[in-house]
Amino acid sequence: MRTPSSTSLTTSGQVRCVLFDLDGTLVDTPHAIARELAAAVGATTGTAPRDEAARRLIGLPLDVMVARLAPGATPPERAEAVADYRRRFRERIVPEAAALLYPGVVDGLARMHDAGLSLAVVTSKYHDSAVAILASAGIADAFPVVVGADDVQHPKPHAEHALHALRALGRGADVSVVVGDTAHDVQMARAAGMHCIGLDHGVDAAETLRSAGAHGVLSHLDALTLLLLDHAPTRT
Repeated sequence: MRTPSSTSLTTSGQVRCVLFDLDGTLVDTPHAIARELAAAVGATTGTAPRDEAARRLIGLPLDVMVARLAPGATPPERAEAVADYRRRFRERIVPEAAALLYPGVVDGLARMHDAGLSLAVVTSKYHDSAVAILASAGIADAFPVVVGADDVQHPKPHAEHALHALRALGRGADVSVVVGDTAHDVQMARAAGMHCIGLDHGVDAAETLRSAGAHGVLSHLDALTLLLLDHAPTRT
């Protein structure tokens, strides 16, 4: 495991804001998402995508994932697949959110808040789905800002997704860091002029995250918390 150096956390060397991805970063949902998405696409389009094919697309907007899994489907079929997946998500994944939190999330977020860090979730989920899973997991209060794919014109990996969150928090890219588990998170961060710390417990492996340009890769939320707190302002 390579730990980011103190000079590589942000362009300024200070950390005052952290933008978190959600699936595969804070909650261990990728396997469930892939299973339910593949089932929804299969049921509505007549294709039979493999779970692993769906898992590799996690981090992209839902409509893009469906289009790539069923390229021959008609627009109405794709829309039906999106709707079916969202129903499955609400009924089968959201209720399990608390049990799917990665170790170290609850304590880490509390310590980051106490240290004065501004926190946001930047996710390829629709806004209402992100809020639902955060609430079910019991961590919604940690994030005053949640930016979903439907909150911006250009979601991940476009810079707009991250910049929208920074504007809402009143923070600049030079004091902010993105934390995510996919190359799409890294690409968004780089496009926005931000540094990115990858977590390799989600979708993409450490090598993939580094190849995408992550400034460091960690394997556990506890290590991330210690690293961020070492460079955070002290709340007075």
